[in-house]
Amino acid sequence: MYFKTLKIIVVYLGGLLTGLSLILYPALGTIFTDSTHFGFSSNQFSGIFIPQIIFAIFSALFTPFLVSKWGMKKMLFLGSVSLFLSTFLLFSSHFFMTNKSEALAIIYSGTSFLGLGFGLVITVLNPLAFQLFPKNPLASISGLHFSLGLGTAGAPLLVGMLHNPNLWWYLPLILVFVLIVWMVLILFLKVSESENNISFTKLKIPLRLWGFIAIIILYGICEGALGSYGAVFLKEQGLSIQTASFGLALFWGGLAFGRIAFGLLSVKFNMKWATLVSALLAGFLFYFI
Repeated sequence: MYFKTLKIIVVYLGGLLTGLSLILYPALGTIFTDSTHFGFSSNQFSGIFIPQIIFAIFSALFTPFLVSKWGMKKMLFLGSVSLFLSTFLLFSSHFFMTNKSEALAIIYSGTSFLGLGFGLVITVLNPLAFQLFPKNPLASISGLHFSLGLGTAGAPLLVGMLHNPNLWWYLPLILVFVLIVWMVLILFLKVSESENNISFTKLKIPLRLWGFIAIIILYGICEGALGSYGAVFLKEQGLSIQTASFGLALFWGGLAFGRIAFGLLSVKFNMKWATLVSALLAGFLFYFI
């Protein structure tokens, strides 16, 4: 019972911390682009997410094969170390705000570790969450996505709650210490052989799945555009850093709520038409924005 409780804490706390780590960089976009802080240009700010995307894709693709060789616990711990390094580098960057080139290099390194850690952690946490409650796997996965959503919404909300934007570096510093606690908990985690035993046969991707992948890529572009640049867009419209950050928190909070709502409703209802209407509505709102 003790190890089961520990695994529940590790999984859902991991989802929360991963969400916080992932969105803390874009949530601080107003700080990065503000002339009184880092003063990055639009191109420089956009560029910091390129290594994150590359490392996230490759780590997510290769993690299942690494898990089958070294086990889930080692890969989860490696992912937590990557998130720790990413957050620590973000904190450290405030010492170099007067030197834009050095600060940018540190941020690039941080987003690289962020992508690596995100791909590792999420790829491991999903099957771990699925196996927490075998009789109700939907609730297990929905709980993980909800904790992840809380993290993604919480990061910009915390930025918006700062009375003095100059103290933004306190956020990654606090997150660094919480990540250390999570890493210690992972060391005591017990993962069974059956959970580590992931076998791969010849992978055949049907044509319909390729269509789904294309849709997901388009959706990822839309989510990434608002999630990464939403606060910056709002600040350019004349809003304060706090208000712009709150707007970004609303976006991620709405995303988390939507995932939970669709997950629960899909148990009893056919969500095909709701999905179509939602896609059309999202397209209209993008045009309107």
